[in-house]
Amino acid sequence: MSTVILGVLFCGVGVLPPPAMANQSLSFMNSVDKKARKQAIMAQVHRVEDLLRRWDPIGIAPGTWGPADEYDGYALHIVSMVHQGTTHAQLTAHLTYLRTQVIGVEPLPAIDAETATAILHALKTTSGDAGE
Repeated sequence: MSTVILGVLFCGVGVLPPPAMANQSLSFMNSVDKKARKQAIMAQVHRVEDLLRRWDPIGIAPGTWGPADEYDGYALHIVSMVHQGTTHAQLTAHLTYLRTQVIGVEPLPAIDAETATAILHALKTTSGDAGE
């Protein structure tokens, strides 16, 4: 009870913001947190895009012989999979599915597994809990 009374007393003096300002302050902090989270996720998406360019199942050397963003459309879903706790086997299977069913080229499971390892490692090192 004394905490509430002190809060009310100090509110007028300027030590604690009035309730309306406290909500604005909280809203601002939430928007800053959201912006930081979004930036962190986008950094992970860009990292996966880079790894997918090296994966290059079509063999077009993105940015050299083909569009630099050839495989970028797959990155956000892959980041989401990792954040949801996908396993190495599941991510490898997803890359194999993209390679064979979506893109329509021959399977190369060893390269898909190697790429899955690189993605999981990259996202684990850029986010303490991703992929765990």
